Amino acid sequence: MKTKNKILSAVLALGMAVGMTSMQPVQSFAATDATPVKEIDKVVAKRDVTKKKFKTGEVVVPFKYDNLIFIHEDGVTKEVYIRIEVNGKHGYLDKQGKIIVNPDDYDSVSYFHDGFCQVGRDNKITYINKYGSEIVPLLYDDICQIVSKDLIWVKNGDKYGCVNKQGEEVIPLQYDNFKGFNEGLAAVKKDGKYGYINKKGEEVIPFQYGRAENFNEGLALVEIGGKVGYINKRGEVVIIAKYDPYVPVGNFYNGLAIVGLGRKYGVIDKNEMEIVPIKYDQVGIMENGFVRIEENKKVGFVDRSGREIVKPKYDYISDFSEGLAEVRIGEKYGYINKFGKMITPIKYDETRSLKNGLAYVRKNGKYGFIDKKGKEIIPLKYDYKEHDFEDYAQNIFLVSKQGKYGFINNRGKIVIPFKYDYALPFTEGLAVVYLNGKSGFINKKGKVIIPLMYDNALSFKGGRAEVELNGKWGVISR
Repeated sequence: MKTKNKILSAVLALGMAVGMTSMQPVQSFAATDATPVKEIDKVVAKRDVTKKKFKTGEVVVPFKYDNLIFIHEDGVTKEVYIRIEVNGKHGYLDKQGKIIVNPDDYDSVSYFHDGFCQVGRDNKITYINKYGSEIVPLLYDDICQIVSKDLIWVKNGDKYGCVNKQGEEVIPLQYDNFKGFNEGLAAVKKDGKYGYINKKGEEVIPFQYGRAENFNEGLALVEIGGKVGYINKRGEVVIIAKYDPYVPVGNFYNGLAIVGLGRKYGVIDKNEMEIVPIKYDQVGIMENGFVRIEENKKVGFVDRSGREIVKPKYDYISDFSEGLAEVRIGEKYGYINKFGKMITPIKYDETRSLKNGLAYVRKNGKYGFIDKKGKEIIPLKYDYKEHDFEDYAQNIFLVSKQGKYGFINNRGKIVIPFKYDYALPFTEGLAVVYLNGKSGFINKKGKVIIPLMYDNALSFKGGRAEVELNGKWGVISR
């Protein structure tokens, strides 16, 4: 179906764009020492911030763009931006449709993350804030970390240092590498060795390490004589450097760190007690405190006491979600609980994590849902269930049957009939539906709220949605 293929391409492209948010340089915004956005935003050019209240379906951005517009939500601040493209260059409008960045202003424009967006011109990089103001002059090869409005890590050539918002050096550009500030200190490299400086640029721990990572939970991994151990913020060795430096060896998180000897790995605590013996081919700390273990290309997991809950026997184990983890043997999937007990047989062709007590599964080309007990609460009889971003808490699910799309509730009852040629899940109380080549929006009762008059439409985000009419893209209001 031409319409379905076109909108699927649009959804995939949008997913890639939103995904790129997390692809900003991690050190730019992830460090705990980063300054809140509002502090830096105090230093901005004055602009018209009058906010018009739009009616449902009212046009916010006129239909004049040839290429798909992206409604982009900052994953941290949740601010909404409208990304536009003109002659192959990108710019941004705010939620009111007012210009933030003209497409002609820069050669490259990335995506907003934590209130900032990377932009570039003539091979130089800076970041702009949500008003379009540059946080430092466009003079540097890279902007690496925004610590505060007067402490911004930059790179020129092969040297790193810090400048303030006027571009004045506050920490000289003299370092060969840096790991960003975290817990008040930054690991930096000079003359082939790593040491640590504070935010005044003062040397706190001497340059003596072959490798050094940021401090986390009061300790930092360092390499001495080809082996790694851990130091505190006074530079004192807390755990002797005796472990091999290979990945995935790293810093402490939630009181645990992965260590290795002779290409075998385990986990220690801050008292250097082996929580997981150093005997596995790979280990990984799971989100809930369990540790994934791998032996002979099979995986299992242990708990925080080191007790082996599941011996390595699966080809894959996911993180736990609402008490269950997905497991795979060969090409088939099932679910286990935190005690290693099988909740469903290993029989599904596809599974997903539990959300709001439900997970969708696929077998022999048909989709249905299971609950926390593994019961197939909605029979596997639907042809299509694709969208991972569907909000299960809304208790209304998009499925298809015999080529038509409709919606069911968590008991499998049909709440909106299977009559649409294509549809997208509900967001902000409305869902995109397609019928006879046109698209519009319905509410959860199936009532048409925005007429089916558009050639294409995407779901609402932050009160705005991208729509196409007569070959041109614009934005309408929720």
